[in-house]
Amino acid sequence: MMRIVVTGGRDFIDVPLLWCRLDEAHSLVDITLLIDGASDDATGPYVGFDYWSNQWALGRFIRTQRVHAEWRKYG
Repeated sequence: MMRIVVTGGRDFIDVPLLWCRLDEAHSLVDITLLIDGASDDATGPYVGFDYWSNQWALGRFIRTQRVHAEWRKYG
């Protein structure tokens, strides 16, 4: 049972590479929760590395948790 946190750039587009690496990790350890950085009204639409990681988890029936950065509070 493993929880992982993923973070990455909003401009990330190499989805096949990301999903391949996540599949490799999942084959080594049982990923049970994927936590990603999400987005909010301060940062714009939910895109990039975090979004595609979340989609990978949903497609494999792995629980997800979106944790919004507090940009307005911490800058």
